[in-house]
Amino acid sequence: MFRWLFRWLFLFGAGSVLLMQGMIGSMLFAGSPSLMVADSSRDHLVHLQDLDGDGRYDGPGEASIFYDDTSAGPPLSVPTALLATSDELLLLDGGTLDALIALRDLDGDGFAGSLDEVRILYDNSASGPDLAVPISMSRSEDQCIYIADRSTTRRHVLKLQDLDGDGDMDSPGEAIIWLEQASNPQLSPLFLPSAVLTIGKGQVLVADGSSSWIYLCQDQNGDGVVQGIDEARPWFTFGQQNSIVTIDAMERCGDGSIFICDEDMGKILRLEDVDGDGTISEVEVSIFLDGAAPTSSVQAPRRLYSLAGGSLLIGEPDQDAIFSAMDIDGDGNANSIDEQQPVYLDGGELLPSVAGISSVPGPLSIEIEQITPQLVDENGGTTLLIEGNGWPAGADVELRIAGIPITASAPLNTLILATLPPLVRGDHDLIILIEGQDWFEPDALAAVPYFLRGDTDGSESVNITDAIVLLEWLYLPGSEPIFCLDAADLDDNGSVQLTDAIFLLHWLFASGPSPAAPHPDPGPDPDQDDPGCS
Repeated sequence: MFRWLFRWLFLFGAGSVLLMQGMIGSMLFAGSPSLMVADSSRDHLVHLQDLDGDGRYDGPGEASIFYDDTSAGPPLSVPTALLATSDELLLLDGGTLDALIALRDLDGDGFAGSLDEVRILYDNSASGPDLAVPISMSRSEDQCIYIADRSTTRRHVLKLQDLDGDGDMDSPGEAIIWLEQASNPQLSPLFLPSAVLTIGKGQVLVADGSSSWIYLCQDQNGDGVVQGIDEARPWFTFGQQNSIVTIDAMERCGDGSIFICDEDMGKILRLEDVDGDGTISEVEVSIFLDGAAPTSSVQAPRRLYSLAGGSLLIGEPDQDAIFSAMDIDGDGNANSIDEQQPVYLDGGELLPSVAGISSVPGPLSIEIEQITPQLVDENGGTTLLIEGNGWPAGADVELRIAGIPITASAPLNTLILATLPPLVRGDHDLIILIEGQDWFEPDALAAVPYFLRGDTDGSESVNITDAIVLLEWLYLPGSEPIFCLDAADLDDNGSVQLTDAIFLLHWLFASGPSPAAPHPDPGPDPDQDDPGCS
C-alpha cells in the first residue's frame, strides 16, 4: 500500500514539476509588440521588433533605423514625441525644426527615406501660431492633435485639426492657441505645460511642469478655446506631498487610471479617480515605482507607454534602456526585482536618450474580438480561429507564438485561421502580423496536454483494457505507470481511485453515464485541475 502511495505521489509530483517547467518556459518566451522609439541625442527613430519572442528587443535584427538624417525628409533636431495612427507615424520635433511630421513606409523597406514617405503637417511656416519648444502631444477621438509648448515665451497648448482635408494642418484656422496662461489667471503665473493627454469626451489633461499640478481642460461653451475656472480646473494637486517636482510624461492604462513620472525624483505615480468626483484626492494617489527603492532597477523614468495586459514601458535615459514594469504581486506597485524587466539595454548605441515610445502604424485598424480555443494542444495540430475585423479577405497574415513564426490565412475579412505547431506547455502571448501592422494579445492561449478521458493506456480508444490498466495501477505494485492521470479520472473530481474504474466499467457494460469531457474526442481538461498529465 505504501509503495502504491509513493508511486502515485511520485507521478503526481512529476506532472506538477513538468507543468511548472512549462509555465516558466512560457514566461521566458513571452512575446512583445513592435515599437517605434525616438531618441533625442541621436536624432533618429528606431523600429524595435521582438522577432525571437523572448520579450526583449536586443536580438539580431530586432532594432533598425526607421528615420534619420540620411532620409530625404528634413533632418531632425530634437525629437520629443511619437504618436501612431492607423496609417502613419506622427513625430514632434522640438529643436530648431519645431515641426509636426508624418512618416510612412510606403515601399516596405523598413525605412521612411523617400520624399513621398515624409510630410510636414505643421511648422513655423504655417499661418498658425509658432512652435518654440513643443514637448508633448496627444490625439483625440475626433482626430484633433494637442501640443504642449513649454517655452517660457509661449506657455500654451495648441490644438491642430485638418479642416480642409488636404492632409496637413497649416491652413488658416487649423491651428489655434487652445489653452494659455494669459487668459487663465487661475493657472500658475509660471505655468509651463510639460505633458498633455486626451482622455475622451473633449477632455484633455494638461500637466504644469512648474507646479506639478494637472489641470482638466474642456471647451464647454464651444468657443474653440479653454478659458476660465470652469474650463481649466485643477485635477491633481498633490504633487508636492508625493515628492513630485515636475511631470515629464503622462500615460493612460487600460483600466482608466493615469501614470505620471518625474525623471529627477525617479518616481512614477498612479492616479485613479475612484469616487468619480472629477479630481484626484490624496487617497487616490499611489507610488507605482520608486527609483530610490533598493530593489528598483529603474532610476530616472522619462517616457511612458502602456501595453495591453497591464504592463508599462519606461524610457530610462540614465541607463540607455527601456524597462517593462508590472504589478505582479498585487501590492499596488512594481518595485520588486521581478516586476521590472529590461526589454532593451542600449549601451548608448541607438537609444541613449529615449524621447518617445509608440506602437507601429499600419494601413489597417485591427480589432480582435475572440480567439478560440484558448486551450491548445501542446503537441501541435490545433486549428486556431481568430475573429475580429480590420483586415481584407486574403490578407498576408503571420502569427508569432514563443518566437515561432506561424503561417496563417484570412479566408474572410472577419476570420483568421492557423494550424499551431508544438508549443512549450503554459501560457503564451500572441502576435498577429497583417500587412505591416501587428496586434499584441497577452496571455492569448495556453498550451496544455490533449487527452481522451478513459484512455488510460494511451491507445486513443476506450475499452475494457483501460479499466484493467487502471485497476492494475491502483492495486498491483510494479505495474506500468499511467502517464496521463487526467485520463484515468473518469468523473473529473480531481483524484484517481477505485470509483473511476467502476465508473468506466459501468459506462462500458451497463449503459452508465459517459466519461467527463474530453470525451468522445480528445481535448483539454476543461477545468485544468489535478491530477494532470505528466
